[in-house]
Amino acid sequence: MNAPAGVEIVGRGTARADRVRTRGGRPSFFADLASWLVAEAVGEAVADARTRAGAEVKPDAVAVITVSERCTLDTIRTIAAGLPAGRLSPLRFAGASPGSVGGLPGVLFGFRGPSLTLPMAPDEGLPVAVTVARSWLQDGDADFAAVAGHTVDSGVHAVRAVLLRAPGSAAG
Repeated sequence: MNAPAGVEIVGRGTARADRVRTRGGRPSFFADLASWLVAEAVGEAVADARTRAGAEVKPDAVAVITVSERCTLDTIRTIAAGLPAGRLSPLRFAGASPGSVGGLPGVLFGFRGPSLTLPMAPDEGLPVAVTVARSWLQDGDADFAAVAGHTVDSGVHAVRAVLLRAPGSAAG
């Protein structure tokens, strides 16, 4: 992605996986694979901004916008498959919320800016996401906006994220 008008890209991140991520050798039950990948790519974009652009990224001023046609569909399907057995962890339901795809970075990194998940194909949704991010940045709702696009191709999940700020911003 090239920098759209009215915003500057200060960091980039990517993440890919074809299987459930684990924590301590066990799968996470409270977040979908897409959520973990978005968090990984956003974290990488923030680290890139700090390293490459020397940006001082304060968690209180970071917004997150995620675009994903699938969102948490994998977790929703897992819940549906487990219904006949009658035993499901309540944590699975939290992980099935489509909003958790964009919310997990806030939980992990302490972001306090606005967040939004657009449940649509990134090709269609990323222009909308950048427009919203630009508005948030120009209105002072956030100093930085992470915009992430999640896709699935042949069973492989991929996320590309950028960290944006307003040109000439005092942030960072």
